[in-house]
Amino acid sequence: MLTDVITGLARQGYLAQAVFGAVLSAAGAAGTATDTVILLTATARVHQNIHCLTQRDADERVSGYVTSILQWLSETSLPIVVVENSGYDFPQVPRSRRLEVLSFKESDQPDAAYLQGASSKGKHEFYAIDYALRNSRFLSRCGFVVKVTGRYFVPQMEGILAAMPAGTSALRQQDPGRCEIVGASAAAVPTVFHKYAEDNHVEDVWRRRLDGLGGHVLSLPSLPIPATRAGGNGSVVTEL
Repeated sequence: MLTDVITGLARQGYLAQAVFGAVLSAAGAAGTATDTVILLTATARVHQNIHCLTQRDADERVSGYVTSILQWLSETSLPIVVVENSGYDFPQVPRSRRLEVLSFKESDQPDAAYLQGASSKGKHEFYAIDYALRNSRFLSRCGFVVKVTGRYFVPQMEGILAAMPAGTSALRQQDPGRCEIVGASAAAVPTVFHKYAEDNHVEDVWRRRLDGLGGHVLSLPSLPIPATRAGGNGSVVTEL
């Protein structure tokens, strides 16, 4: 499967022909980017005070998350961690050795008291990421973590990770003002995924943190994805 992904990336121009053969050979030998974990963030039941959010129906949100999780499991060989912060554990999704589901209620966490009344959904996501980092078996032993907003499946991601240059400290989307995909090496995790957001506009928080890492941040190309409804403005997203 991974070799097919890499071949497709090369055809689309994401991999230079000079490195294509080397990447394909390495993928065949290694089998998968086992040192990297995909972290999907999810909230099935949203707080009513959250601003800038049109998709509030829990069933609709769950349906989108389940579709994405199943795609990550069936169309990649990457380890997947799902962190959900309203107590929903996705019973519809068959468990596998590649999947870890971490479900908790933010209101039950004493160290999340600072989030009471917080209207920025990004601040709640930062806490969920931190919860996953503290509680996940997969994340405790990985060298690179890629946070993806849980509703999105990115078909090209496995091939991109396999071709990622050595020494990459983090990755970001082509548009630095977006944060559906953010990755960090183990060394950069404390900086990139620190749970306290400095302000409500979390896109700016992500941007400042990644800018502060210097020249070892990989900017992704524009990535086509299956048409997916955004949770914020309700638009249909076809690229990240």
